[in-house]
Amino acid sequence: MKIDISNFSGNAYNILKSAGYYTDGFQKNNSVSFARRILQDRYPRFHVYYNIEKKEINLHLDQKAPKYENSHDHGAEYSGPLLEKEAQRIKEIFPNN
Repeated sequence: MKIDISNFSGNAYNILKSAGYYTDGFQKNNSVSFARRILQDRYPRFHVYYNIEKKEINLHLDQKAPKYENSHDHGAEYSGPLLEKEAQRIKEIFPNN
């Protein structure tokens, strides 16, 4: 689920961190990875890629960890009521968006 934050002119890193997201420093295609745990366990978790150039957040829900070592394949959801609610929460924390 993509969230456009192109009207936001502040520091997206700080906003995401204040919303409970942490970064693992993973970068891919001009995007930085952030996650927010739903429960105390590592999974399920909300996972976002913040694209620095496009000023866009790509949100999905990781249901479980990757099955194989050195693999990024995992059970993920890209739509649904839980993601819609989280997307709305993210939109609301970005002022002027």
